[in-house]
Amino acid sequence: MGKELEVAILNVDEKGVRRRLKELNAMHTGQYKFSRVELMLEGEVGSGKSWIRVRTDGKETTMTFKRMEGEGDFVPMEEYEVKTDNFVNTVKILNSISNKLSYFENERDAYTLDSTYITIDKWPEIPTFVEIEAPTVDKLKEINERLGIRGDFVGNVSIDSIYRSYGKDFKAIVEKNRSRLMRLLEEDK
Repeated sequence: MGKELEVAILNVDEKGVRRRLKELNAMHTGQYKFSRVELMLEGEVGSGKSWIRVRTDGKETTMTFKRMEGEGDFVPMEEYEVKTDNFVNTVKILNSISNKLSYFENERDAYTLDSTYITIDKWPEIPTFVEIEAPTVDKLKEINERLGIRGDFVGNVSIDSIYRSYGKDFKAIVEKNRSRLMRLLEEDK
């Protein structure tokens, strides 16, 4: 994968975004409920500089290395991803490296438009937001303009930053899921 450029837009009109995606003939590529486990390599849960994520929608599981090169409007992220055939065992491999794992869930509706990937993301206890991922800054700006999404453009920021913008503590959300992580690690698969 290499470098990716993505931006988040908060406080959006979800119905308006869906309507605009339909008007632009964006292709709906899926609706997902993800289970995620992350191992922070640098930094804190949800706001680290680099981490490894194992994510599954129940059908496909991936393991991804991510490194944020800063936060801001159009800051690239380094990302490398591989598919794995077993969520539980992949999580157990990470746990054997470090027991500082975090577990959380989110939902996503995904669309493609031209060479961009647009998602409507739902995370626990905060309003729905939109992410746009594109190969270049120019393409990001073009698609953002074409979509005309009204909301708060926050650029490429951590999930922790998004939670803080709503006065929420992402670490508290992760802590609520601690028992789910423990059950996952006890599974015999």
